[in-house]
Amino acid sequence: MDGSSSGSGSGSSSGFSGSSSGFSGSSTGSSSGVSGSSSGGSPNGSIYLEECSGAFCDGQSFSVYGSFFTAPQGNGGCTVTGSGACAYYSCTGSMQQNGVSAGTLVVSGPWLMPPVTLAPGANDFYEYTSSSPGFTAGQTITVTASGAVVPAFGPDGVVAPQLTQLTSPSISPDGGTTVIPTGVDLQLTWSGGQAGATMLFQAAGSNGQDYTYCTWNGTDGQGTVPAATLKPFSGTSGYLFYGQYNSTSFFAGPYAISLTALPYTGGAVSFQ
Repeated sequence: MDGSSSGSGSGSSSGFSGSSSGFSGSSTGSSSGVSGSSSGGSPNGSIYLEECSGAFCDGQSFSVYGSFFTAPQGNGGCTVTGSGACAYYSCTGSMQQNGVSAGTLVVSGPWLMPPVTLAPGANDFYEYTSSSPGFTAGQTITVTASGAVVPAFGPDGVVAPQLTQLTSPSISPDGGTTVIPTGVDLQLTWSGGQAGATMLFQAAGSNGQDYTYCTWNGTDGQGTVPAATLKPFSGTSGYLFYGQYNSTSFFAGPYAISLTALPYTGGAVSFQ
């Protein structure tokens, strides 16, 4: 790992944070706890540490996303329709506001040698992606900031949970396409959920603008995705993603900041 930032700062990636090929949200300001950018109190911020594994991720990738705002971001230009533990997001992305700088971020952990150093990129967003692993279950990853508009903070840490295994529906392990019906509720079961962690599941359209996002307690082991939140994808191709995350929260001056560690995987699907 080279320890440098990619600096594009838009929050897009092949992972959770806001793109057509991954979990939509994080630093782009769209989806929820993990998916939702800093939509809490004002001012606020969020940092996401994401480890993608499996055939869908071409083996493995590690990403860091960060964004800080002086005001709540709302739904980031998305129309949100909730149902049960899930919500369907139809997004334009046009409401995204510029962030503010926290100076240089340094991400440290047992596998991050040397630590990852990120400077703010376009619109003062932070983004870094590497094909080298960033963490494994049980490791503590810490973040520090040198400070700018956002006061200096850290080191603040979060313990990475293990990757959950989706037992139903069965996602093709070789990178193939899985068929997902949209006319009935989708019943999920998973193993490996941990106490205190949050299991999440996302169905995303191939256009990167629409997605369904669901969360449950990690130890629930099962959940229901209402058909109403899948029906908009009927007859299209897209993706499913799942994983579980741990989050911690802290303050840097008046900024309420969340730090999240998320191992996840997914696959291509055909919605029918």
